[in-house]
Amino acid sequence: MTNIFVARLDYGVTQDELRSIFEEYGQVNKASLAIDKETGKSKGFAFIEMENDDEAQSAIKSLDGYTMHGREIAVKQAEDRQDNRPKREFTPGGGDRKPFSRPNDKPFSNDYKKVDPPVSFNPYPPTENLKTEGRKKEAPVAKKKEPKPKTHKMEAYKKSGKQNRFTDFDDDDDY
Repeated sequence: MTNIFVARLDYGVTQDELRSIFEEYGQVNKASLAIDKETGKSKGFAFIEMENDDEAQSAIKSLDGYTMHGREIAVKQAEDRQDNRPKREFTPGGGDRKPFSRPNDKPFSNDYKKVDPPVSFNPYPPTENLKTEGRKKEAPVAKKKEPKPKTHKMEAYKKSGKQNRFTDFDDDDDY
C-alpha cells in the first residue's frame, strides 16, 4: 500500500475529481482532500492511498506536473510521519521528580492537637464604649464663600455708558 502526496491543487478541486484521475492508474483505497476547519475550504493539498505499489509509482510519474483546473499539480510519494516531540514518561513520580515521602515514613494519625477556636478580629472598635470627655474637639470647618457671579463682558461694556460699536444696526446693510 502506497501513500501519495498531491500539492499545489486549485481550491476548487474536489475529492471525487482527484479519485477519478488516480483511478485511471489503479485501485484507489482512499482519497482525502485537506479542508480548513474554520472556513470549510480546501487547503490546496491531498493524500491518495493506492493498493498496488507499481500502479502508485506510475501514477506519481505520470501525474507530476499534470494541469488540473489551470494549475500544475505536484505529485510525490508521501513521507512517513515521524513524531519528533519528546516522549513523556508516565512513571510514578513523574520521571525526574523525587517520590513523595512523609517525615519518618509514618502514616497519618488521628492524633490532632487541640487548637483554640479562631478569634474574630474586628478592625472597627465598638463606638458605644468610647469616652468623649478626653477627646479633643475638632475645629469647625470653614465655610467657603460663594464667588460673585461673573458678568458677561458685553453687559459690562453696556454699563460703562460707551456707545455700543459691536451691535450697530446700521452695519447690517453692508452684508
